[in-house]
Amino acid sequence: MKEDFEILRSGDFVWEFASGGAVPEGAVVCGQTAEGEALYIGRCLYQGTQTPGKVHPSHNCLYIPFEGAEVQINDYEVLCVK
Repeated sequence: MKEDFEILRSGDFVWEFASGGAVPEGAVVCGQTAEGEALYIGRCLYQGTQTPGKVHPSHNCLYIPFEGAEVQINDYEVLCVK
């Protein structure tokens, strides 16, 4: 557990609904694949819990971690800067 941490934040953030690998304008990039494809911050409700994950556009989904594996989700929200 960490007691001290810093958060870098600028702009106004909103969660926007998307599906099928789509990402809205202003989507926040959180990394990239080995091939250089951008990955985006996403989330969904899964088994009663709001769960963060990565939107992988070429796979047409959001991936979230669950019980040591990645679960594919088709309808999700994407973190965007407005």
